[in-house]
Amino acid sequence: MDDAKRHWKSEGLDLTSVLTGWDPHEEKTAGMLRRTSEQDHGLEKHFDVALIEKAQAAIHQGEQVRIESRVVNTDRAVGTMLGHEVTKALGLSTLDHNTIQVDLHGEAGQSLGAFLPHGITLRLTGDSNDYVGKGLSGGRIIIHPHPSAPFVAEENTVAGNVIGYGATQGEMFLRGQVGNGSWSGTPEPPPSSRASATTGAST
Repeated sequence: MDDAKRHWKSEGLDLTSVLTGWDPHEEKTAGMLRRTSEQDHGLEKHFDVALIEKAQAAIHQGEQVRIESRVVNTDRAVGTMLGHEVTKALGLSTLDHNTIQVDLHGEAGQSLGAFLPHGITLRLTGDSNDYVGKGLSGGRIIIHPHPSAPFVAEENTVAGNVIGYGATQGEMFLRGQVGNGSWSGTPEPPPSSRASATTGAST
């Protein structure tokens, strides 16, 4: 610490207020050390709320459900809350493949299909941002441009950076190029995902 204080780069810096701890018993600062207001994440307005409502028969009776919806790039983590409801209802059990199919059209925001469990398929006609399939947990994600798009899919970007971060299981089929860092944080891509990544996308 003394060496750091003497370093020429620290001249003129006063970090006392950062390095000195607050006294929890002091009335003036006590409020800074505990929660004084409720957090509002706006989850009741999340894209998945409508998906969850339409997928009730699948979640609780295992019936096949197909949902179609437009998506825009401010819709983040599409499918994550839906996946949570499936996992909460079934625990360690899983739905059959394609029990819940969600057909999306447009430009999805970050973390499309994050932590998506088995039994849910997200099919996006359009493109997506970073972190597609983050923590993928058995679900299936399909992304391709619109058939009438005036460009060659394999020569254009269909998803952003860091695809499949932390994924452990599942399938991902991407027709087009993706950004940097695919499968970052994953020891190796899940076998099914690895096959689709090499045949369906350029990395």
